[in-house]
Amino acid sequence: MVVDAKSIGFLIFLLSWVLVLRAPTFLVSAIDWDEGLYVLIASQWLSGHPPYTTVFEIKPIGIFAIFAAALGAFGESIASIRLLTVAIVCLTSVVLLLIARRTLHSELAGLLAAISYPVLSLGLQGLSSNTELFFILFDVLGLLLLLLSTSNSGMERRKVSLYALAAGLSLGAAVQIKYIVGIEIVLFIAYFVLIRYRSLHHASMILAMVAIGGVLPTLVAVGYLWTQDVLDLFLASNFDANRRYVVASGGEDIWTGLMHSLEDWFKWVWVTVAAIIFLGIRARHIARYLKGQISPQDSIYVVNGQPIVYFLAKAQLPTRYVFPALIISEPISRVANVDYPGEVERILDKAPRAVLIRDDNEGNTRVNEIRARLQRDYVVGTRIADTVVYIRKPRDDR
Repeated sequence: MVVDAKSIGFLIFLLSWVLVLRAPTFLVSAIDWDEGLYVLIASQWLSGHPPYTTVFEIKPIGIFAIFAAALGAFGESIASIRLLTVAIVCLTSVVLLLIARRTLHSELAGLLAAISYPVLSLGLQGLSSNTELFFILFDVLGLLLLLLSTSNSGMERRKVSLYALAAGLSLGAAVQIKYIVGIEIVLFIAYFVLIRYRSLHHASMILAMVAIGGVLPTLVAVGYLWTQDVLDLFLASNFDANRRYVVASGGEDIWTGLMHSLEDWFKWVWVTVAAIIFLGIRARHIARYLKGQISPQDSIYVVNGQPIVYFLAKAQLPTRYVFPALIISEPISRVANVDYPGEVERILDKAPRAVLIRDDNEGNTRVNEIRARLQRDYVVGTRIADTVVYIRKPRDDR
């Protein structure tokens, strides 16, 4: 891509386009549970607690590292993550433009790819800062670099090897964000082998360098976790828990998830932006209320609400299992091997200063059991929208 006045103008337009599309996200503190969990893990990491130690999660370390870098560079606020997401989407659009130009030999195709991706990225739960937006960047960047390494059979060996190594590093980074990208990487390599392998002088070397680059991010991640003495926690959450998840999930669950994803494009983009803003503002109001009720040493327990509340309220965590479904959902708690009701007992034994319960799980037996457990030691402090905030009674009133 030649850097001239025209290119700079288009990049400015593209950045403005992404900012306009994602402007509503800057008004909210939380869009879904997942992004809140990543923010919480990243914040804990910056406070000296490596991933998997204070918060349970079944994903690799990459997304937490990216979020921690953003929070460390721009400040511990949700705005930092929103700006990061805008940058990631914008960079992905630029890479797609370059891929379209190179593979389709069409300026128009590149422009259409760059302009349409930010719109399409809002669907399938892409309005939030989820892993997909981040691994897609490294995925397509790896593909672009692989294409560059194979674009000219007369290219000098050193340059080819550097492109191939960089492609492997990018694809390896994508794997460290979410393992599912392995499927796409296999397809990229298959394309290379089937279409271009015989026409290249350095084909074997390219494959070798891609493989070397591909494993390096994983070796770095595993090495870091080993030095922090949390490798066992990583293996238990990323492999044992995921294995249980696959066993617990049936074909019907997969089909239901697919249908929900297709519906989400319409739901998230055209229907519920206002509802999302309401939910995010609610989380912010809850956090503001809690800051007036708790001290920095106090813990809170969010039974079935947004995990981001822990971060916003600057509260201590009562458990590693802060993702609500790990406790209140029987199938998910089996995946994480969570002891219910033992874990709830341990949480309440820590006497959290506040307990938050939303009304929308009234049919959930576990939520109802937890609510009933609060009657002796807690009193309703306030209600914010559909969330009841229970405050622990003074010792004399119990």
